[in-house]
Formats: sequence, structure tokens, C-alpha cells
Amino acid sequence: MCGTEPRCQAVMLIGFGGPTAAAEVRPFLDRVLAGRPVPRERYEEVVRHYEALGGRSPYNEMTMRQAAALHDELRRIGVPAPVVVGFRNTSPFFEDALSELKARGLRRILGFVLAAHRSEASWDRYLNEIRSARERLVAQASLPAIEAQASSLAPTPDAPEIEYPLPWHDNPGFVEAVSDRARGALERMDAGVRGRAQLIFTAHSIPLSMGGRAGYVEQLNESARLIARQLGRTTAAWWYSFPSVSCATISKCCMTSTLRRRESRAKQESR
Repeated sequence: MCGTEPRCQAVMLIGFGGPTAAAEVRPFLDRVLAGRPVPRERYEEVVRHYEALGGRSPYNEMTMRQAAALHDELRRIGVPAPVVVGFRNTSPFFEDALSELKARGLRRILGFVLAAHRSEASWDRYLNEIRSARERLVAQASLPAIEAQASSLAPTPDAPEIEYPLPWHDNPGFVEAVSDRARGALERMDAGVRGRAQLIFTAHSIPLSMGGRAGYVEQLNESARLIARQLGRTTAAWWYSFPSVSCATISKCCMTSTLRRRESRAKQESR
């Protein structure tokens, strides 16, 4: 808060986006893979994955539901802040969301990136593209602002300012939310199977060089450790890996890292 005024006037949920119909799959992939030398057979394989799911991703719909729920909760606690959504790879794009906020006269925005674990592939690219979208809005506003100044009219604000929260991969609310989902899945198992069930965390696969620079692997490890602890799991009772075959190197590296961390903790606990 700044005095009696809220520090931010609105919330912008920032996410990856996904196709909502079969006709959107290839344009979506073209945007995601722009400038990357992805083999054509791999491209077509991903297309088939989407086709098997009906040609759409549930991501956009789920994000819109989150935005509506957040708006209702903010209103319930007396914070009348609009909540908009901006996607990197599908409509509404970042520039669409910023244009909407600008049109509503909202200047100070909380930008919440829907990726708990930071990496160059998500967090950095989101912020860079939002910065570019803001610059385009500023450029679009430059000529009208000059004309307004010449006629003694107040110029339209160029682009909203975006403020981002601190890392939240270890936030108690996030940890408890994921723990609740895992706990619910375990409780649906037969009692005889539940005790033998393995707890495996999965995460988006990225090249090892990207993950290392942003602390991606360390943040994943920390989230997994905290969630496992909420579920009463010891260091030897959970794993995490990456689902993409194309990123087996980082999977192997992180599995090795997990094993080494466990060995270290086990030695400390045995002392």
C-alpha cells in the first residue's frame, strides 16, 4: 500500500496460453517454436498429441476460471481490483491485456506470472515480451500525445506500469494447495496400495543451461521437499523427473541431484 491508496490497481495473470480448437494448433506451435530448429517429425508428433486431446488445451479455460475466482476473492475482502489475463502464445496476448488496462485508465498493475519456478524459458521471456508490448503501446501513444500537447489537451497515459511479486515456489499457500491435491489423490487409492505409492513430481522440461542460470532446478527441489514434508514423506519417499524425452539430459541430471541430496540428508539425520 502507498498511503491510503492501493499500490496496484489491477492484476494481470501472465501465462503460456494454448490452442482452444484444432485450427489453432499449428499457429500456436509456430509461435512457440519461432526461430528454433525443431525437427519436422517432432513438430508433427506434438500436433498429434493435441489431436488426441481433441485439438485443444484446457490451459486457457482453467486460467480464466482462476482469474474469475481471484476477482471474486479480492472483491470479498474489499479490494475492487479488476483481473485480466494475458497469454504469450494465444489470444488474449500480452498487448491485448495491456491495451485493455490502459483503456480503463489503470496505471499500476500487479503482474503475476503463472509459473512458480523461474527460468529463462518462462519467467524471463514473459517479462521481456511484456516489456516489448509496453514499448509498442508507448510508441503508439507518442503521436497522439504530441498532438494533444499542441492543442493543450491532456495526453492519454502511454502504458501501464507492471510490478511483479517475489518468488513464490516456497510460499506456504502454494505448498499447501499442491499438497491438498496430492493428498486427495492418495486418499482415493485403496488402503493397501496407498502405503506403497510413489510420490513423483514432474515439471516442464527445459535445456539444462536455461534451468541452471535461473535456479530452476533448485526451486523445483525446494517445492518438492516442502510438499513431501506436508504429506509426511521422508527424503527417500519421493522423486521428481521431467516428462519430455527430448530433455532426457536434464532429467538424468536432476535425478542424480535428487539422489545426492537425499544421501546428504540421510547422513545428517543419522547423526
